[in-house]
Amino acid sequence: MLYAVLNWGLGHATRSVPIIESLQLFGAEVEITSSGVALSYLKKRFPTLTFHELPDREVLYSKAGARSGLLKRALIQSSINAEQNRFVSGLVREREITHITSDNVYGAYHPDIPSAIISHQLSLKVPFGESLVNAKLATWINRFSEVWIPDGPNHFVSGDLASNQRVTIPKKHLGIPSRFVRDHTAKKTFRIGAVLGGPEPQRSILEEILLKSLRDLDGRKIVFRGSENRSLHGEEDVEFHSMGDGDEMARSLIACDLVVSRSGYSSICDLLALGSKALLIPTPNQTEQEYLATRMRKLPQFLSITQDKLNAAAISRALKKSAPITEKYSFFKVESPIVEAFLK
Repeated sequence: MLYAVLNWGLGHATRSVPIIESLQLFGAEVEITSSGVALSYLKKRFPTLTFHELPDREVLYSKAGARSGLLKRALIQSSINAEQNRFVSGLVREREITHITSDNVYGAYHPDIPSAIISHQLSLKVPFGESLVNAKLATWINRFSEVWIPDGPNHFVSGDLASNQRVTIPKKHLGIPSRFVRDHTAKKTFRIGAVLGGPEPQRSILEEILLKSLRDLDGRKIVFRGSENRSLHGEEDVEFHSMGDGDEMARSLIACDLVVSRSGYSSICDLLALGSKALLIPTPNQTEQEYLATRMRKLPQFLSITQDKLNAAAISRALKKSAPITEKYSFFKVESPIVEAFLK
């Protein structure tokens, strides 16, 4: 079977880890197609699998925020879908693919074989023309056999994003996916942790703001940069990693008094899985992240702040916030009956 992953930072790739493991559990011979940093990550995570370079265009934001990059992407998305569908159709023929699972790659479907799309965004938050935009989005989603919503049936994380009456294919709720498992025995050894990612230059802008803030704060810190470009040095009390994964990263983040992170969907799912107290920083003008940051503020373990107001004082206030975890979440299980039924 073919598993397609959108390259938009690392979020779609990291949340795909337990789903790919589920497919393997039920006997699927998985081949992966993606591009950019997502492809690099998945190659390291699943070194024995077969990979294919997915045609795509890199998403770039501006120094002002995400709006211009999102608009440019929206204008060419239909042509990207068509190009990717031609590529996937070729793989179906050449590799004798019997099933397709796509994490937000709208062109990764085939009319003659079961094709599932994984998406928490059945509708988009946009500044204008929302009805027209979501009608178009529904046409892309409806080309698949079914949609897997990476959330529980109450849409605890996704909220309004997971609703669109124009989506008519079967909707199935996977539960909240995360590559991490919480270790309840972990001891706090870091004062602050940070997980960076997403399109440039906003990833680097947040990194620079964060490092200036961390210099004014005591204690050990650990930063997962979400990039393999340009290593940073010279911070005695900051431990840097280009990327992280698996048990080691999970243990490090659980060991932090506070995690600073973008409010991307997959990042929030990971933080919920770890039970971490977090300060969420939405990418400027990225309406989905702004919506999710506001939504998560309802939980005692989360605070959010805009990027321009991030400083040492804001991090100190977040460190003082109490964070009782009272919610019981519906997490994705590798023994998923949805995945098993799809492969039959």
